[in-house]
Amino acid sequence: MATANKTDDIKFMEKNDNADIGVYVSEYNGREYLHVREHYLVARTGERKPTKKGVALSLEKAAELHKLLGSVLVEAGVIAKPRAKSTKSAAKPATKSAAKS
Repeated sequence: MATANKTDDIKFMEKNDNADIGVYVSEYNGREYLHVREHYLVARTGERKPTKKGVALSLEKAAELHKLLGSVLVEAGVIAKPRAKSTKSAAKPATKSAAKS
């Protein structure tokens, strides 16, 4: 039942004046999980502490959620639809020796 948290790598965004959302990866029983969890600020120490409000997903499920969020945000008009990747190979820039000729 070994648990290794990569707590140094927590990324935060402000939820409101009293809480932040923390996102980080941890390992449990040999599998990695993405955590999205609400944290509160301890006024006395200024330290952030996690709450029970949140979710832990395997990285595979987190990838599915990422695609789903992108789709929902495009439909809601919050983000632009990603442009399709070009299948044509890009033209190579001229080298200095070719440019001198």
